[in-house]
Amino acid sequence: MAWLPGPFLRRLPETIRPQLPAAFGPLDSSPLPSSPPLLLLPLQMKVRGHLLQLWYGPDATIHYEIWIHERTQQLELGLHCEADTALNARLKRELSFCLFEIKHTLGNGVELEEWDRGWTRLYETHTLYPLDEARLTEIGERTGLFVRTIQPIYMEIRERLSR
Repeated sequence: MAWLPGPFLRRLPETIRPQLPAAFGPLDSSPLPSSPPLLLLPLQMKVRGHLLQLWYGPDATIHYEIWIHERTQQLELGLHCEADTALNARLKRELSFCLFEIKHTLGNGVELEEWDRGWTRLYETHTLYPLDEARLTEIGERTGLFVRTIQPIYMEIRERLSR
């Protein structure tokens, strides 16, 4: 059975959730005695129009996105940095240092670019159709691999930038 983009996106969270950790914690799990307890960042998801956003923690300005582009018949999977321009630029610079490692794991189809409104995205595109059960599984698994690959790198970058 083939679906339209909206129903396909609404089914994705149930396919993606088992592929991902329910929460991500800091990279170093042994805090200094004087530091506060380390927090786990819970997984959050939101379907909006022709896209699904997922992120860890309270800040949704940096999120993973599955975006259906019907006009070009593409499905985009990526990390979208939609914070302020300065932070987005720093994230792009830091991600560029890791691009070889990322492409080694995810393949050469992954691109990093400055995008609309001073945003940055690390993404790959796939053909849109067919939107069926097999494709739902395929995109769910690919999203899991993408997030499991990028999230630890992103968290390490954020830790470096906060020093």
